[in-house]
Amino acid sequence: MSISVDRSEHHRRSADVFLASGFKLAMPELVPITNNFFVNLINRLGLKPPPGLGWLMSTVVMPVSIVDTDIALQATVTSIVLDTPFTAGVQTAPAVGFILADTGAQVAGNYALHVEFSTNGAAAVSAIVALERRNAANAANIWTHLWSVSAAGGATMERNVTVLLAASERIRVEVLFMSAGLDMQASIWLQKI
Repeated sequence: MSISVDRSEHHRRSADVFLASGFKLAMPELVPITNNFFVNLINRLGLKPPPGLGWLMSTVVMPVSIVDTDIALQATVTSIVLDTPFTAGVQTAPAVGFILADTGAQVAGNYALHVEFSTNGAAAVSAIVALERRNAANAANIWTHLWSVSAAGGATMERNVTVLLAASERIRVEVLFMSAGLDMQASIWLQKI
């Protein structure tokens, strides 16, 4: 197959391609870029024009995605709605393995999660609890995050995170260690987003 290109004065703004079979393929017309946004974008990207031709743009629109620092998106911060929490309430000297809070099985989705854990005691206290994401059968942890507190008179910890749960998974807080005579409470607020 042979190809020839017509670059006569009549076709100076487009290049028609003629195939040996006699068919003519019209190439898109090229037009100069005059919009400052595109010129600035091209300069910012460090592109250089072909020598002697200047910047040319095709009249054919090709879908592209442009990410630019001139574009600003407004972020909106919203807080979780604190309704009735999942909690076993205040527990005095709960046994190791006691579940302080459990969301129960949840439908699949993304959730805003707010967890608070508090201890109270007359002397120096020490406690370790596990924030656990449990599987659908509630038979094993998918992940665990340990919280350890040690303070005179008690302490409070809280976390705000977004968590992805599969169908029937749950979040819970389990006691792993505690000082004698300690009061403990964990509360979980969960909101589907």
